[in-house]
Order: sequence, then C-alpha cells, then structure tokens
Amino acid sequence: MQKKAFKLGIIGYGNMSGAICRGILKSGMLRPEDIIVFDKSELSLKRATTNGLGVAKDNSDIAERAEYLMLAVKPQSAEEVFPDLYGKNNIIISIMAGIEREYIRERTGSSVARAMPNIPVVAGCGVTAIDCSEMTLRDREFISNIFQCVGEVVETDETYMHAVTAVSGSGPAYFFMFIDAIARKGMKLGLTAEISKKLAVQTALGAAVVAKDSEFSLEELTRQVCSPGGTTIEAVRIFEAQGLFELTDKAMQACYDRSKDLSELKLK
Repeated sequence: MQKKAFKLGIIGYGNMSGAICRGILKSGMLRPEDIIVFDKSELSLKRATTNGLGVAKDNSDIAERAEYLMLAVKPQSAEEVFPDLYGKNNIIISIMAGIEREYIRERTGSSVARAMPNIPVVAGCGVTAIDCSEMTLRDREFISNIFQCVGEVVETDETYMHAVTAVSGSGPAYFFMFIDAIARKGMKLGLTAEISKKLAVQTALGAAVVAKDSEFSLEELTRQVCSPGGTTIEAVRIFEAQGLFELTDKAMQACYDRSKDLSELKLK
C-alpha cells in the first residue's frame, strides 16, 4: 500500500477533537504538517489552517490522504460520512458515542478502534477508554499515545463502553453539578460568588488528587475526614439519609440505558 501524505486525519474538528489535536502537537508526538482535517464548518477549517494543519476538500479527500483517521462527527451525522470512506484503507479511530466497531467496519471496510474520551481532555487531564483489540501492536501504541497526550488511558473491551459512558464520558457533568451545588450554598452562607466557587473547585481538585494517589479506599478517606462529634460527619449523615448513593445509581443507570438504546438503534 502506498504511503499516505498525512499520519493523522480528523473528520469533525470540534471542541473535543481540537483539544486532542492541541495535546498531540504540544507533546511533540506529531507536527502540524502530519495532520489534516475536514469539517463542514468554514470557521473550524480556518482555525485548523491558522494552527498550521492541512485541510482536505471533503471526506473522501481526507480518507485518501491520511493513514489514521479519527471520526469525531456527531453520531447522527455518521451515515453521511461512511460512504466516502469505504475502501480507502484507513485505520479508523472512532470517538463517536454509541456506534459500535462492527457497524463502522462494515460501512468503511477498515480496521476500527473505539475511544471514549471525556471533556477534561481540553485541560490535558481527561481519561480515555480505548478498545484497540483488532489492531497490530504498532497501531495500538500509536492510538494509545494519541490519548496519553491529553490525560490517562485505560484499555477495555468495547462491550463495557456503555459503562464507561456512564462513569467517565458523562461523569464530568455530575461533578460540575455537585461543585455548583456547594458553591451556591457557600453564597447563601455569606461568601461572595468568586470566593465560594474558588473554594468549591479547589476542594474538588484537591480531593481528586488525594483519591488518586492514596492507598486508602474512597470509603476510608471519607471516614478520615469525619472526626467523631465534628462538623463533616453531620453533612455526611444527611447525604446518607437522603440516599446520595441510591440517587447516583439511578442517574448513572439512566445514562447507561440511553447509551445502549442509541447503539441498538444504529445496529438495526
């Protein structure tokens, strides 16, 4: 097979794929001249040009010119893209939610890896679950390295991607809501909006770092903050009495179920 002009092509140059691209360039893994993009938005293409990236004229053009091809379009737009990719001998990296590898492979004729990054990749501290099980070692390493440029990477079987969606894909929204709830109460207690938000955000960040690095379980870390007869235990008792764990379970199950529904719709 003839060597293609670009190492990586990106179809759909939006917030997520743009952040991944910036991480790749910042790390030095690839140079701007190694990457080509295509997007329906002229503004997105202008941004890509400003960053020194190559710009394709359409989906077929980018598939012809790139070895690895990241699909970062909305799932509902995928059917418009697939026919242009068929038979182009790409190695496809899909970050589209809910569309399974077999479905993509049948419509493109190419090997497919699935990846589920989350929005903190924009800050270089995301987490991405990948399934590269049908790839060669060379391709697995390249794909893993892409996402290591913007955070942590875990490898898992595609069958668990719905669970990944419920935990990390959608997870940032849960934490944003909880931080917001804490900040709002801080304001009710007399703090300014700026101070309350800063305290809530930094506390969440610090707690996450401790949870990541500690040898103790999350349950034990909670106990360590709760001094007998102190203040924290009173808040924790309310969370327990009001069913924090049960509510979280129900919310994440709804997210998981919706992910499965979307996947099954595509496979019909």
